[in-house]
Amino acid sequence: MKEYEFEKLDDFIEKSKKDQIRIPKELDEKIDSRIDQLKPKKKYKRNILVSGLCCVIIFFGLIRFSDIGIYAAEISILEPIVELIRGDKGIENAVEHGYKEIPAVTIEEDGYIITLDDIYMDEDRISFTSILEGVAVDVLEKKYKNDKGIRGVSDTLPDREENFTNEEDKLNINPNRDAIHLEFNFTDFEGYSVSYTPIRDKFVGSEVENIFRKIGEVEEFLKNNPKHLNLDIKIQVGKEIIKEFKNIKIPIKKENIKLSKKYNLNHKYEFEQGIININKLNVSPTRMRLDLKFNMNDKYFITGFDNPHIKDSKGNIYKPEGLTSLSSGADNMVMYFVPSVYFEKTLEALYFCFDGIRIGTEEGRKFRLSLEEEYPKTIEYMGEEILIKELTWQDNGKLHMIFKSSEEVLEVQNMGLLNNNGYTEWSDYIETDESGKEIKYTNTGFIVDKKEYYDFIIEFPGYLISNKEKIELKIK
Repeated sequence: MKEYEFEKLDDFIEKSKKDQIRIPKELDEKIDSRIDQLKPKKKYKRNILVSGLCCVIIFFGLIRFSDIGIYAAEISILEPIVELIRGDKGIENAVEHGYKEIPAVTIEEDGYIITLDDIYMDEDRISFTSILEGVAVDVLEKKYKNDKGIRGVSDTLPDREENFTNEEDKLNINPNRDAIHLEFNFTDFEGYSVSYTPIRDKFVGSEVENIFRKIGEVEEFLKNNPKHLNLDIKIQVGKEIIKEFKNIKIPIKKENIKLSKKYNLNHKYEFEQGIININKLNVSPTRMRLDLKFNMNDKYFITGFDNPHIKDSKGNIYKPEGLTSLSSGADNMVMYFVPSVYFEKTLEALYFCFDGIRIGTEEGRKFRLSLEEEYPKTIEYMGEEILIKELTWQDNGKLHMIFKSSEEVLEVQNMGLLNNNGYTEWSDYIETDESGKEIKYTNTGFIVDKKEYYDFIIEFPGYLISNKEKIELKIK
């Protein structure tokens, strides 16, 4: 969970009337259960968990709902905290069915201590928690911490800055002020690991996931009866490599690493704007992966689905979960669903379900605005209006746009500035009109010189094609 999200939560807690909160019994039991699960682990996990409990208690106490996470997807601030209590549902389900954890590994060298814990591996991914601490980390913090108050950013991308003390600090980003972080390379496999959920306190920590992208590489690896995984780790500040650890050995037992159940579906779903090819379903012990490929008509492209989920013949629902739930390319999409049906013995059928398809078109996606125009003004995209409430340039070199889309029919996640090499930031906020209706606006900022006009592009547009479908996935 990012530092700025904790700040939002702290603010939320401060504004809440904590003495009037009623905590549902089911929530209280769930929290106790989750803490008990973490007790055998390192102290860090408990600390991470406790940081978020107050807000969850306040939230669920106020709205009187006991089903953990039922509304998390609708409330972005709460989602990471709910995940802390709920954990990784896919891994949690696998462990309940006897799936084995790889023992923790600790590496100590030159004042650095790296701990890898909660390690799980199947044919789809390796997932673990990493902790970096030690006296050498304290030295790094002092060396790279900006005297203006910048603690760093969550990764090396310059458009993900956070926790700045003022607007001027945001203009002074360079790689030496990025957060201390770890980069992982499992040398037995192709590609690098993706780390997320940076944790900054007395240590540097993250949840790490290595997704196996090459078909069959884990199966081929296991044929050689390996006794360990080979791992290289880099400690970095921005792009600067501080220290490298080579050939770290993580002991494994081949029999504890299970291969996925693979189904070639080759199903075509046709609608007016194109064809969705539902190609493959891979069922690993920890989650299910659905591979889609799109063949769209003319200028259209797909950006997502409304309420996508998998349903089984018993009526159980499996939903996307986690930061890697959805990744997309120009003509394909990979979706992950949890928990997995890997351990089900009497599974009759699976269905891919959704309430609608979100699409975009290149026509009308680019537009030009000038600071001299009067605002608010509207632009049109796919027959729907987008309100540009404000466009302003500030003396600190930042261009700001505030906009809103209709949401019900057209969702626009953000606006991009063409020919812009500076970073982009955006956030949503709510205003209430005279009738009491809440209106969501998006505030987008760019570092750019003041000019006569600017060229923009609509990023991740989602025009709703309201097709409610239940498509059988042939697994028999």
